[in-house]
Amino acid sequence: MNDLMKKRSKQKEYQKILNVNLIDKRKTFLSKLFLQMSDFVQLADCFSRLFDNRQAFLSLHQE
Repeated sequence: MNDLMKKRSKQKEYQKILNVNLIDKRKTFLSKLFLQMSDFVQLADCFSRLFDNRQAFLSLHQE
């Protein structure tokens, strides 16, 4: 009986470690994903500014 309880407590400890590792992996994945998304947003912002500058340049030269 006592051995069974020890085995269960060890299994619970091991499961806690696995859960923490899984949570850390998810956090790492999400942080990398958000960094990539912010890079993409910055790139899109640069393109929109470039397009706005191009439109302003063209409108100046059309007059």
